[in-house]
Amino acid sequence: MAGSTTLPLIALLISLISLSSSFPSPQKSSTIGFQARLIHSNSPLSPLYNPTATPSDRIRAAVANSFSRHHSLESSKSRGASPDWVQAPVRPYSGVYVLSYYIGTPATETFAIVDTASDLIWLQCLPCVECYKQIDPIFDPTKSSSYRKIQCSEPECHAIPTTNCKTDKEDCLYGLVYQDTSSSQGVLSSETMIFGNTPSGNYTLLNIAFGCGHNNSETGDENNAPGVVGLNNQSLSLLSQVGMNHFSYCLVPLEEGNIDSPIKFGQAAEIIGDKTPILEGGEKHFYYLGLQGISVEDERLPIPAGTFNVTADGSGGFIVDSGTSYTLLNSNVHAMLIKEMVNNTNLPRVDDATELFELCYDCSSDEIELAASITFHFTGVDLVLSTMNKWTDNGDGLYCLAILPTTGLSILGLHQQQNINIGFDVEKNVVSFEPKDCTSVG
Repeated sequence: MAGSTTLPLIALLISLISLSSSFPSPQKSSTIGFQARLIHSNSPLSPLYNPTATPSDRIRAAVANSFSRHHSLESSKSRGASPDWVQAPVRPYSGVYVLSYYIGTPATETFAIVDTASDLIWLQCLPCVECYKQIDPIFDPTKSSSYRKIQCSEPECHAIPTTNCKTDKEDCLYGLVYQDTSSSQGVLSSETMIFGNTPSGNYTLLNIAFGCGHNNSETGDENNAPGVVGLNNQSLSLLSQVGMNHFSYCLVPLEEGNIDSPIKFGQAAEIIGDKTPILEGGEKHFYYLGLQGISVEDERLPIPAGTFNVTADGSGGFIVDSGTSYTLLNSNVHAMLIKEMVNNTNLPRVDDATELFELCYDCSSDEIELAASITFHFTGVDLVLSTMNKWTDNGDGLYCLAILPTTGLSILGLHQQQNINIGFDVEKNVVSFEPKDCTSVG
């Protein structure tokens, strides 16, 4: 991306919060912090933006991505891939958020999908056995003086279950095969990463472990993000490697297409508002929350106790996720929600010709404000969804409830996270929610 004429459009304005301009090594003090900017892939600021897509196209893609993401999250619970050292984890679908950063010495600009359900940082690297199309030149580690391959004898190689070694003296190989057959395989490596809007950087991280992917595939033909930045609480996520136990983000509504969204780490993170515990059980790389119930207006839905609990076999549960476009709810609960919304909303209901949503109204933007309220009751937190969080507008005066039915795992999606400051404190194991105008967050 360095030297690209699109740099002013895709550079994410990242500011240094700490007094130091570099981070000497991973696993250090969490008393410092830094801030970056997220851009939704459907924003005109995004390097993945498709200017020919209509609102209906984007809604259709978001629905498809939500179900695909759900399927991939569910599939990550099994290790049935072949060979047996290759994991089938979360697939980073489009319709999500990307951030820009620099890698190597001299620094080369790239960007990645941000994924709260993944740990490994990876990107495509030369030489390619196979690489998919991306907008910018593929990273060439041979041109970086700070690049180093991690050996099988090093602890980083044993930090994730996606590596393969025969002897300690070999390079540490990793492999990811996603449910849709997309994949990344290569060498676990170490490199300098810079978060800033110039190669000189604002915040430099040394010796960051990442997957240098030499054999990668994508199912689509369009340009894709060069890689992923994992933000779960496992040892090789960006969060863990920089030794910061906190991060937060505030997602600007998608209609504010020319404004990016802040993401903050360490001391800069805003863990504000009401807090709900991060639950144990299930997949350790997911952020599980305790959803106790849902209300329409002031009436609780008759949801059986334990519906959103993680079961003994590790299935079910409710997570907050950065890679799912729309919230997905247990299908029985979703049916209850639709019924009560209809009973409490006096607007002209219409069928969705696309058959994507089960509840739609033909009305004005002022009228949809009169629709019934929805509250999610988490342990210690009542999250009231705004009109924007509840409905999606296809641009033709058709407002549809942007919550979808599913089985197994339920997910709080990105549409329902807009204009809410969401903070993750993995030291105290809590997630915080604070509704606010994210366009005004610096």
